[in-house]
Amino acid sequence: MKKTFFATAMLVAALSVISRAQTSIDQEEAFGWASQNGGTKGGKGGPVDTVADLTTLNAGLKAAGPHIFFLKGSVTGDVVLGSDKTLIGFPGSTIKGSIIGKGVKNVILRNLTVSLPPCGTNYDSCKAGADAVHFEGSSNVWADHLDVSDGQDGNFDITHVCDYFTISWVKFYYTYPNPHNRSNLFGSDDSLAPDIGHYKTTFQYDWWWKGIGSRMPRTRYGDVHIVNNLTTSTEADYCITVGGYARVLIEDNVFIGVKDPILAGGGIGLERNNLYQNTTGNKTTSGGAFTPPYALTITPVAQVESMVRAGAGATLKWSGTTGLQRPEGSVLAAPAGRSGAYLSLTPPSPGRITVSLYGAAGRLLATHSLVARDPGPALVSFDPSETTGALIYRASQGGKVFARGAFIPSPR
Repeated sequence: MKKTFFATAMLVAALSVISRAQTSIDQEEAFGWASQNGGTKGGKGGPVDTVADLTTLNAGLKAAGPHIFFLKGSVTGDVVLGSDKTLIGFPGSTIKGSIIGKGVKNVILRNLTVSLPPCGTNYDSCKAGADAVHFEGSSNVWADHLDVSDGQDGNFDITHVCDYFTISWVKFYYTYPNPHNRSNLFGSDDSLAPDIGHYKTTFQYDWWWKGIGSRMPRTRYGDVHIVNNLTTSTEADYCITVGGYARVLIEDNVFIGVKDPILAGGGIGLERNNLYQNTTGNKTTSGGAFTPPYALTITPVAQVESMVRAGAGATLKWSGTTGLQRPEGSVLAAPAGRSGAYLSLTPPSPGRITVSLYGAAGRLLATHSLVARDPGPALVSFDPSETTGALIYRASQGGKVFARGAFIPSPR
């Protein structure tokens, strides 16, 4: 039997919602190639913190152990990743610098806007510049709902034996005429024997929007699945390159107004069910590809353009009554006829539990004591108020914490 308890917390604003069924954004795991090799869980199971400055963020990312970070606001400078980390941007969060991962494993990036300053008009100077997102020697990475623009050398490059990547719902583009406007590079050279068989990557629901000259993506070496993406950068000389040693499966994508949607580059590929609108040049490949070892839902190609235009980029939003939380507690929609947010907690045993609420800086705001009279979940209500900002909850019984997590209030 579920027992319901109601406690008024006068300082909690209306909580926000993520359109993600029963799983909160910080608990989701990767699909595609990033689901292989043990999967990609990021910082799942570790602490959850909100950060607003680069120094604190980089120190946390460098520390050992799983950790989930929410970035709030804008930071300027390079974000340097560590293993077993999740980094999620609050709506509107930006990184004015590069995201860099070298030798990392099990990383999730979501809902971030990343851009670099212009590199000028000299081709060599831009080529020698930085990537907006760059990984070397890394594996099990899921990059989802990113807005990536104006990389100096490239927008999102992976080199030096990377593997098991999924890149989904990412919007790539350039806002100025960069002479080295390349987007996505695999490997730094065509003759690197250690790279052969690596770079297993899934691209799904990505949008190569505008201002890009090539490499959408430029594949090499590994098994690459390019599915349900949209390419509209009419400035491009070519789009996908099926590069040396690569096996590329290209299916159910949409190409609009571009030249050479698919370019041969020494690898083998299979092209099927793609939609070409006002394109010129080559759009075929040969030699076969590979059969992905994972299950994946593929959207019919007729629906891809509208879906990707609407959803690609840092478009995840929060509004309503579902929060971001650790798995110990779930924030539920209010029952019919009631307002506010409802937190479902399952204490270890019947008895008194204490729920404490903290501000983002860790200051205690309120404490509520409840008695759970039956085994199983207890439902705690939090009434809306005028308070804004991230709120953290901590539930304990007998002096031991059994649930904790974070709320993200909606704007008033």
